[in-house]
Amino acid sequence: MTSRAPIHRTEAELERAKINRNVFSAVADNLIRCTGAFVDLQEDSGGSGTFVEIDDRLFVATAAHLVPPNPHSRLGFVTTTERNVQETVFPILGFATAGQWPDVAYLELPADVATTLGKTPITLDRISPRGLGRHDVMACLVGYPGELIRRNGSRLADGNHRVDCDFSMVFYPGLPLRQRLWPKSRSPLTSKNTDLFLPYDLDTELYESPGRGFPDRLATPPGTSGGGWWQGTNSGGKIWHAERVQLFGVQSRWSEHGKYIRGCQIHHWLRLLYEHEPQLRPSLRAAFAELFDNLPTRKPR
Repeated sequence: MTSRAPIHRTEAELERAKINRNVFSAVADNLIRCTGAFVDLQEDSGGSGTFVEIDDRLFVATAAHLVPPNPHSRLGFVTTTERNVQETVFPILGFATAGQWPDVAYLELPADVATTLGKTPITLDRISPRGLGRHDVMACLVGYPGELIRRNGSRLADGNHRVDCDFSMVFYPGLPLRQRLWPKSRSPLTSKNTDLFLPYDLDTELYESPGRGFPDRLATPPGTSGGGWWQGTNSGGKIWHAERVQLFGVQSRWSEHGKYIRGCQIHHWLRLLYEHEPQLRPSLRAAFAELFDNLPTRKPR
């Protein structure tokens, strides 16, 4: 991986960048409330997810490859206050995965965990099964890359070690790739009914120098898996409204060579819930009637 020196922009370009940064900052501030991170305490690997409230129940929309066959007592969720590791493990009331592909899964946690984590889950009106998304509207990936986790080890009085981890969220905006520009992939094969692609080049030129508090390059995406793909509803250069940005995908994988990130369309996650949580079907059908009228029914795994 190479690293380019940050480039210098004109005052007009910097002013436009400042406006965009303010807009993106407002959206990021909104989305950090509903985006969380968790760690597999056995594998020491992490992932991201979006908290969703349906019928007073709390779910996490995430990636299937992050959920072990038996996640009970194994996943620790990042909290806003310092806690012992075991205090970050909450009961998992239910879970399901769609298999290897589409790479989507859900976890159900006790409803009060959202308050404990300092999160505000979204509701179904913030989810948009819009397929590939709009190619003329800025989208963004939101998640917690492992590269930005800061680990601070300490030795306790009893001689045991404790590791405190500080997690930093990344908000990466870009225009979704049109299908004709998609990379050729056979693992798995691309599908217009499943895939989402967003350019992600670690050599992206930066507007400001690291000395002013900005990183000198993009963070590598591992750890953002399971995080949300979000998109607004306006085009033509109109400014986003933070509350109108909707979840339309789940992050799955990254190709450093191909310079892209790849996600799965959110309708696969909604369908997974519909199949495995029959009590939710009235609410899901009321919110997304056209989706469930047109999709064939699969037997739960």
